[in-house]
Amino acid sequence: MLVNNAGTLQWGPVECASAEEVGRVFQVNLLGQLELIRGVLPAMRKRGSGVIANVTSLGGTMTFPFFGIYNASKWAMEGLSEGLWHELKPFGVQ
Repeated sequence: MLVNNAGTLQWGPVECASAEEVGRVFQVNLLGQLELIRGVLPAMRKRGSGVIANVTSLGGTMTFPFFGIYNASKWAMEGLSEGLWHELKPFGVQ
């Protein structure tokens, strides 16, 4: 079982966030978790079972003013999670 429960926050107007700040938020909230998933999937597929629990946020289902970067990263994780659900169901991975 993999429990992905990472998060960092960028607060403020989107136009004020630097590329480095945006990159940091997406690295923690999406890309780092994606690498963990990619690391465990081969063994889960081979075994024919496994659970990946991606913990996101209310910010991954609705948006809030001045949380645009954070919301975007959490919505991305929600989209990845749903895509994985469809991809992995035939392999016994939840």
